[in-house]
Amino acid sequence: MASDFFEQQDIARKKSGRLVFLLIAAVVGIVLVTYPVVAGAFYLLANSGNDPQAGDAGIPFWNIELFLLVTVGTLVLVSCSSFYKIAALKGGGGGSVARSLGGTPVSPDTRDPDERKLLNVVEEMAIASGIPVPPVYLLDHERGINAFAAGYRPDDAVIGVTRGAVEQLSRDELQGVIAHEFSHILNGDMRLNIRLMGLVFGILVLGILGRIALRVAFYSGGGRKKDAKAMLAIGLFGLLMIILGFVGVFFGKLIKAAVSRQREYLADASAVQYTRNPEGIGGALKRLAGFSRGSRVENPHAEEAAHMFFGSAVSSWLGGAMATHPPLPERIKRIDPSWDGTLPEPRESKTAKRGAPQGKSKPAAPDLVPGGQAIPGMPGGMLGTVVTGAVIADAASTSPKGSALDSVGQLDDAHIDYARQLIARIPGALREAARHPNGAQAVAYLILIDRAAQVRDMQMTQLDAQAEPAVAALVRTLLPHLNELPREARLSLLDLALPALQKMSREQYAGFRKQVDLLIEADGRVDLFEWTLRRLLTRHLEAHLFRPRDPKVHYYALKPVAEHCAVLLSTLARVGQSGDREVERAYALGADRLGLDGVGLVPRDRCKLSVVDRGFDELAKLSPREKKMLLHGCAAVIAADGEVTVAEGELMRAVADALDCPMPPLLPGQKLV
Repeated sequence: MASDFFEQQDIARKKSGRLVFLLIAAVVGIVLVTYPVVAGAFYLLANSGNDPQAGDAGIPFWNIELFLLVTVGTLVLVSCSSFYKIAALKGGGGGSVARSLGGTPVSPDTRDPDERKLLNVVEEMAIASGIPVPPVYLLDHERGINAFAAGYRPDDAVIGVTRGAVEQLSRDELQGVIAHEFSHILNGDMRLNIRLMGLVFGILVLGILGRIALRVAFYSGGGRKKDAKAMLAIGLFGLLMIILGFVGVFFGKLIKAAVSRQREYLADASAVQYTRNPEGIGGALKRLAGFSRGSRVENPHAEEAAHMFFGSAVSSWLGGAMATHPPLPERIKRIDPSWDGTLPEPRESKTAKRGAPQGKSKPAAPDLVPGGQAIPGMPGGMLGTVVTGAVIADAASTSPKGSALDSVGQLDDAHIDYARQLIARIPGALREAARHPNGAQAVAYLILIDRAAQVRDMQMTQLDAQAEPAVAALVRTLLPHLNELPREARLSLLDLALPALQKMSREQYAGFRKQVDLLIEADGRVDLFEWTLRRLLTRHLEAHLFRPRDPKVHYYALKPVAEHCAVLLSTLARVGQSGDREVERAYALGADRLGLDGVGLVPRDRCKLSVVDRGFDELAKLSPREKKMLLHGCAAVIAADGEVTVAEGELMRAVADALDCPMPPLLPGQKLV
C-alpha cells in the first residue's frame, strides 16, 4: 500500500540526502582506483628524461601530495559535473528529458486512436489527483513496452510512453502503467530521479575526460623523443581513464539499483491502490514479460535515464543484483500471488495502419464519441472527447472515501470515476476547444464571464477591443455553452486547457494574463473563484514558462511563520463566515489545530487575498509535516459552519496547490476533515 503523501515526501527528501552519502562512497572508490593510474602517468612523465647514471631525480610512485590532489580533483570534478547536469535538467523541465530520449509531444487535439486513448487516461488521472495535466511525449520509434515520468515538480512533469506500449496495452493495462508513473510524481520520486541522473553523469565524466585525452595524444605529433614519450603517457592516461569510466558505470548502476528497486515495488502497489484493479498493472507486466521486444529502449541516452522507466530500459551486464528494476516475475507475483506463469500473446502491431495516406480520415478511437461540433477558428468536424465509451453514472453515485485531506497526494478509484464524470459533463464544444491553443485561451476567458448581463456585456466589449480577434470570436461562439457547464466542473475544464495554454510564448502569456486580470476586475471585486482560478493559472503557467526556483525546506516548525499562518486563517474565516462571532469561532478552530497560542485574529484590513498570495512564498518553505498541519488548520476554518460550498472547496484546493500538496476534487458528500 502507498503511504501517506506527506510521509512519502519526507522519505524522498531523506533519500536525496542518501545520494550525497552514495556520491562520497563512489568518489572514494574511484579515487582508490584512479590514484595508481594518475601516479603511474606522473611517474612516467617525471622520470622519462632522467639519466640512469645520475640516479632517480623524479617523484616516487606514492606521494601524499599527489594523493590529496587526486582526491580533491576527483571530488570537485564529479561534484561540479553532477551539479551542472542537475541544473540543466531542472532548467529544461521534464520535457528536456523526454526530448533527449527521442520523445515528441502528443498534440492535445490528436485524432490518432492510440494517442487519444493515452491522453484520456492521463487527463483523468491528473484531474483525479489534483495535479496539472502533464504534457505527454510519445517515443514513436521505440517498439518495447515502457513509460516514464520526468520532471522536478508536478508543475513541470511530463509522461513519456513508447509506441510499443500504446499499441500493445489495453486501456486498463495502460491505465495501470500511467497510475504507476503518477505514483512517482506524487511520491516525490521525480526529483530524486533527476538528482540521480546528475550524480551518475558526474561519476561517468572520468570516462569522457579519458576520451578527450586519447584524442589529444592521437592528434598531437612531436618530433622529439621527450615529446613522444609525453604523448605516450597522455595516451596511456586517456586509455586508462576510459577503463576507469567502466568503474564509474559500475558505481552508477550500484547507486541506481540501491535507490530505485524498492520505489518500483511501491509504485506497483500504488497503481493497484489507485485503480482498485490489479489486472491493470498486473496485465501490463505480464504482457511485458511475454513480449519479444520486452521493455528495451534503443535511444543512446537510455542508460542515464534507465532508473526512470516502468521496465528495464537497458540490459544489465553486471547481473540482476545491479538491475535498476526488480525481476518481472517477482513484480507480477507481488500483485497476483496466484499467477501460474502464463503469459498473454502479443497484439498485432498497428504500424501499417498509422502509415495510411493523409487524405483519409483515421478511424475513431474507442474513447471518442460523437457530440462535438465544428468551431470557427479550429479544425472542423472534430469529435467531442470523453474518457470512456461507457455510460457515465450520476456523480452522486461516487462514494466518498475518507476526508478530502486524506486524499492529498493520493489517487483512488472513486476519484478516478469522479474525474471521468466531471469530464463527461463538460459540454463537448468546450472540451474540444480546450485542446487547441486559441480555444484554450477562449475557454479560460469564458469561465470568467459573469452571469450578470451588465458585467458580461462590459467583459465582452473589453475582449473585442483588446484580445486577439480569433480568440474573442471563439468566446462569443462558445458563450451559449457556458450555462451547460456545471460549477464543479469549471476547474476540470481549466485542467484540460493547461497543456494547450502552455504552448503560449512569454509575450502571448503577458497579453493573456492582462486579459484575465481585466475580466476579473470588471465588476470591481475579486470573488473566491476568481482568485482561485487566477492563482492556479498563473502558478502553473509561470512554472512552465519561467522555471522559478524550487522552494527549499527552511522551516521545521510553524512558529517562525506564525504571522503568515494567522493572516491565511483569518482571511479564510472572513470569506467563509458572515457574523463576527462566527468568524472568531472559525479562526479559533484553525488556530487551535496549529497551536498558534497568543496569535489572534488579524484585522479585516489585512485580510486580503493579495496579502495571502505573498505569504505563500514563505509557507511553501515549510517541511511536509508542517504543511500537513497547516492544511488541517485551513480545513477546520473552512468547515467551521458544517458546510463546504463548491467555491470553498475550490479555494481549499488552491491553498493546497500553493503549498505543493495536490488535492483532488471533493467528491459529492465528502468532508474536508
